[in-house]
Amino acid sequence: LTLFGLAWLNERVTREQIRATQRMASSNMHYAESLVRNSEVIDAMGMADDTVARWAALQRDEIGSGDATQRTSSTIIAVSKFVRYAIQIVLLAVGAKLVLGLELTGGAMIAGSIIVARLLAPIEASMTYWKQFVLARHSYGKLSEFCRLPRPRESEICLPTPRGEVLVSGVTYVPPGLAAPILRNVSCGVRAGEMLAIVGPSASGKTTLSRVIVGVLRPNAGHVRLDHADTFDWKRSDFGQHIGYLPQDIELLPGSVRENIARFRPDATDEQIVAAARRADCHDMILHLDGGYDMVLSDGGVQLSGGQRQRIGLARALFGSPRLLVLDEPNASLDSVGDAALLQTLEEMKRSGVTTIVVTHRPNLLRLCDKMVVLQNGAVTHFGPARAVMAQLNGDGDRRGKATPAKAANGRSHPGSTQLEPVEGVQP
Repeated sequence: LTLFGLAWLNERVTREQIRATQRMASSNMHYAESLVRNSEVIDAMGMADDTVARWAALQRDEIGSGDATQRTSSTIIAVSKFVRYAIQIVLLAVGAKLVLGLELTGGAMIAGSIIVARLLAPIEASMTYWKQFVLARHSYGKLSEFCRLPRPRESEICLPTPRGEVLVSGVTYVPPGLAAPILRNVSCGVRAGEMLAIVGPSASGKTTLSRVIVGVLRPNAGHVRLDHADTFDWKRSDFGQHIGYLPQDIELLPGSVRENIARFRPDATDEQIVAAARRADCHDMILHLDGGYDMVLSDGGVQLSGGQRQRIGLARALFGSPRLLVLDEPNASLDSVGDAALLQTLEEMKRSGVTTIVVTHRPNLLRLCDKMVVLQNGAVTHFGPARAVMAQLNGDGDRRGKATPAKAANGRSHPGSTQLEPVEGVQP
């Protein structure tokens, strides 16, 4: 009973300490990975000493927490060993007394001592390896919890090729762990073959809205529909064939330039890959790379400049004749030549009937847009024909625009706000 009590005490005392140490180890690992990813910025601004010092302090805290847990466990294990040896000594003493009183033979005394030692050994061993047991139990619990999660996307049906009509209806998105929403009841829409611009100040929710549109994030309320089908629930292998997406932060995967443009599809042909590169106006640029299309990129494509990564990322987005193109700041790293090529590409997409949604502030791209939505603090302040919205933003909407005031949930109009006039299938 004493040994079982000590085992229970060891589990109760060290359980939270072990979990806290695990959390610290995970946090420190993520911090170290962040330092590696941002090594150029750290080196350029002389932040190495301070960031490494902070990492060292976090490591000391982790080691200290692990040592405290180990000391507690070792103390309890030492006490359990003392109790075990004390029990054996007492038993041997009692056995010796019985042997001297001719009430027990010497062989029986030794046999009893061996049996007791074998009986107590598993209990002591369980205490010695209790930390590993707690870690294994915690990992099993996390794995079981993950396996019980519902599938994020239930649909497995392949839908017909969409025409490209997009409807954003009452979308609200709250990131996990935060209370305030990034998007608040956002509604807008665009017909097939049209171009929609998403504009607004920094941290207004533009990138989040683009991620919701392509189904990367599930909104807490509302829906984004492509030809009436929810973009998040759409089977991803089928949905991706109709979508081209260029995120704000371009990440190229380890592999050749050819494989990155082809989205690693084994059935991609050279003609399709070159056609996508030509549409993105990066074919000649790729030919001048060391190895051309067969150049092997490391994680993130760090061998390339920001503009080169962006143009290859655009070629990847254009691969396979997508019906919906979502571009987040597509010319952020482009020079004047690349900017002109991007403009020409978007004009070609419009002529081909491809629906395009672009996050941008560049006037040359805004002039191509048919519709425009303006976000501020996660809410829509303006939405309507691009010319009308730009005119109203410039202060002469009454003379040049045809936009109408956007109504809030209470039915009142927001001063200076506009909305798209109702059209079939696309309601703001």
